[in-house]
Amino acid sequence: MGLSNSSHRKLTPLQSPNHFVGSKARSSHHWKKGAAVTSLKALNASVYTSLPKSTEAISQSLASFTRFLLGYDKITKAYPPGPTPDERCQLKPLTQAHIMANREIFTTNQMTVDDAGEENTLSTFKSFCLLDLKNHGINRLTFDWTKLDRDQYNRTMAFFIVKHWQYAESQGVFDQQSITPAQNTEQTCIGIVLRWMRGRAEEIRQDRRSPEKNLTKETRRKKRLLFKYRSDSLSRLLLAGNTSYDAAEILPHHDCCSDTEWQPENTHYPSVGLTWRSEQYTNLLHQLDRLSFKYCSSSKGIRLASERFDQCRTVATYTNPKGAVCPGLPENCYEPIFLASLTLEEKTALQVKPVSSLLKNLPNHIHNFCN
Repeated sequence: MGLSNSSHRKLTPLQSPNHFVGSKARSSHHWKKGAAVTSLKALNASVYTSLPKSTEAISQSLASFTRFLLGYDKITKAYPPGPTPDERCQLKPLTQAHIMANREIFTTNQMTVDDAGEENTLSTFKSFCLLDLKNHGINRLTFDWTKLDRDQYNRTMAFFIVKHWQYAESQGVFDQQSITPAQNTEQTCIGIVLRWMRGRAEEIRQDRRSPEKNLTKETRRKKRLLFKYRSDSLSRLLLAGNTSYDAAEILPHHDCCSDTEWQPENTHYPSVGLTWRSEQYTNLLHQLDRLSFKYCSSSKGIRLASERFDQCRTVATYTNPKGAVCPGLPENCYEPIFLASLTLEEKTALQVKPVSSLLKNLPNHIHNFCN
């Protein structure tokens, strides 16, 4: 069969064979500046197609296991400090092959998930790892957060973590997670741990985990969580009442809810008052908290329901005049004095909707349901 005329067309300089080859070879910027990339973004981009995403089960499992082995503090969000100069100097020149091939720790200390309760299982595997480190002259497990992932100390720690995660996985610890054999390879797991380490090191270097920043982040999360509890409860109530109302009519956004004076060491947390909310609307939201308790206690028990965050909030100790205002609510959700203080342009931007009968009718429905 003869070639078509189009196959004989002349290539322009930009369409030369070398152009196509060069474009494919330069799809990665890993060596663009004469050396391997070092920035977090570039390093993660370089393994984007070769490693499972950080949201996949194997990545989540390895991250959780690594945090546990390191002794991550869930309250302060703190990781252990990096190695001292002496600890770095004492590190023996251990190779990946040697660490992964040495199975003595498992043959002399055999255990399966059935031998211990769920609560103690991970602690046992952590003991294996720490003993394995000690046998190799390493006193504790940590990363050098000031160094890159290519640093020999950090790579050595990653080798030990993957070795013990794979052993725990082989013993059925992570059976409930969808981890495929194709993903569970030595190099893939090491790549996942090093990617995780890069991210945490960047956070530590930029002080993203300072107590103040963690508190701000957790306070914002608590506000969104409070909104979810209230919105879910209101939706269930409206659905049970077979009404045409939508919960979003009076709960369109988490800015409907106030902040909380949350401290990790406390068991009860004062709410923060908002100047723009009407008393009628505020009381309704508090009644929704009672409704949330009713729903939660019916499915999870009274003790767990009473310990849930939204049930541990107390009366506001102060009012935040600069608290976020939620636009698009019915007029009776806003404090009249607040509305009166706005200019015409500000009222337009607030997108106030007509008065809603829900604020008048819902309290009785909630009261009847909860009693």
